[in-house]
Amino acid sequence: MAKTNGNYFIKYTSNASLEAYRNIYKDSTQAVGLSGIGLTTKDKDFAIQISVRDKNYLFNTIKLVQPKNQFLFDLAITSKEIIMETAFPKNIVHKIKSGESLSGIADKYNVSINEIKNANKLRSNAIIAGKTLKIPTNETESKK
Repeated sequence: MAKTNGNYFIKYTSNASLEAYRNIYKDSTQAVGLSGIGLTTKDKDFAIQISVRDKNYLFNTIKLVQPKNQFLFDLAITSKEIIMETAFPKNIVHKIKSGESLSGIADKYNVSINEIKNANKLRSNAIIAGKTLKIPTNETESKK
């Protein structure tokens, strides 16, 4: 999950946006995991799925290590596939047409010019026809 040189035969997936950091980088604000990798998320409800790609690498024990031995997580085991549904911000992509302005696009989607500039890391109001813009929105869509 941390996109490191992990075991090929074990697949990790999650419905959350996770940030990874390794113990080779000094970061005194984060706890380091047992493997030397820490994962953090700001998502309140999330799941991590562990799947075995090759039946020769099955395991029968899972140990859940939690900070200060607090019960912060639940563990569920199943042989069936579980489909989780999560709401995440809706992505809107706008292709800039000739003659359009940033203010006109902002009005069209009912967002501010600064929100569009921040989402696209724009320094000025200048835009180029044919390019695309990410439009920030408070709307959500479900992801399975």
